[in-house]
Amino acid sequence: MDTKKVFRMISDKLMTDFVMSAEINHNGNKGEYRESALRDFLVKGRLPERYGVGSGEIVGPVQNVSKQSDLVIYDKINGFSLMYSDQVQVYPIECVAGIIEVKSSLSKAEFIRALENIKSVKS
Repeated sequence: MDTKKVFRMISDKLMTDFVMSAEINHNGNKGEYRESALRDFLVKGRLPERYGVGSGEIVGPVQNVSKQSDLVIYDKINGFSLMYSDQVQVYPIECVAGIIEVKSSLSKAEFIRALENIKSVKS
């Protein structure tokens, strides 16, 4: 198997989803489409079964709450969601393996906002 070719095709598929979503006029819908495309990519065989992918807020042990995270990778075997609906999810920090911030373009301001979101999870 030519793994370089396989990785190129995976990259091409993600790029196709990104380019196709550029045709969506509403920025919120465009962002949701791109987050969904990445979530589907991760969930369909790219993460171990132990992990799930959601989005939302993360709470710490002392009532501190993160900002909204685009994608939350959580332990779905030993973890749980405090609140779960299609629109709102809240995870205890102990269940979270990581977060991903999805950005369509990366300006300095967007980069700083993404870092602030990540910082809010770490604190």
